[in-house]
Amino acid sequence: MTVFQHGWKAVRGDSGAAISGAIAAVTSGLFIVNLNIKSLKDRNYAKDNIGRCTEQFAELQRKQVTAFSCVTSLNVEALTSLGDGALDPQQLPLAFQDETGAAPADEAAA
Repeated sequence: MTVFQHGWKAVRGDSGAAISGAIAAVTSGLFIVNLNIKSLKDRNYAKDNIGRCTEQFAELQRKQVTAFSCVTSLNVEALTSLGDGALDPQQLPLAFQDETGAAPADEAAA
């Protein structure tokens, strides 16, 4: 996320793709680990690691909210660059709300 938010603006597409890949990898890992915990429920491994899965899932959710705000920020830039008269009247800006219904911080400030 740091490269997207603070790095060279020309590589935000590449860093966005990397963010998407990282989120997919962590999500896949959580699928596999939870499946293993389910099948190893009688072992200490399961008891020792179920809490870690919960922590990782919470962190994944935070990162996803940040990633979605990166996408919406680019959409705002794209719409702005087109100017008022260039937009299709049916074009809506991308909007993302987290599970609480709140818009991402950078959208709320706009």
